[in-house]
Amino acid sequence: MTTKKYFNLAYDRKLVPAGWKVQVNGGHLGMELLPNEVRDIPVVVTPTSTMPAGSVGRIKIFASNFHLLVSDKDPNDKHPEFKQLGGVTVEGHAVLKTHIKCEATRQGSAVIFRGRLELPKGAKFDMRKMTVMLAGAVPGKRKGEFKFLPRQTGHAPLTGDGEFKGIVERAEFKYGTYMFAGTDTLSSAIADFALVK
Repeated sequence: MTTKKYFNLAYDRKLVPAGWKVQVNGGHLGMELLPNEVRDIPVVVTPTSTMPAGSVGRIKIFASNFHLLVSDKDPNDKHPEFKQLGGVTVEGHAVLKTHIKCEATRQGSAVIFRGRLELPKGAKFDMRKMTVMLAGAVPGKRKGEFKFLPRQTGHAPLTGDGEFKGIVERAEFKYGTYMFAGTDTLSSAIADFALVK
């Protein structure tokens, strides 16, 4: 906490998926920090090979310190000390890209949402145990900004081919959107805020 310290940055190359490119701190793997200094370390991971949906690529990045200990009784008595001090694991999950299409129509005091969660062409996936969140919103102060109404939401179950229908009762909103949280094999998706018809 009182002296500057030099750190060596590295990553475990054995864990990097074949063909992936990793760049830590712009390629500068040595850095000196002053006492109490905090610095961001950029990490760029470029996947260059495909992975099956649901698979995970992990990159373990760590910092270490080399310090030469010298005896205060004998200057020739030197002992190198090398310590791994900490690190972080960055994960990349391979998922199928999803897209959501929907429209909302008012029926009395309720709003009915109908739509479909779409997968890439050729992808087959049973979506019967999943749901889509339905949400009402109001325009924000800035152009194009919307705020969710937490008490004006609902959920709609998906059919096997991704279609859904849901109702928000006592709906007091004029704009709505629809969100899919995603899974370990499917990406999340959110539709643009649209005017309720």
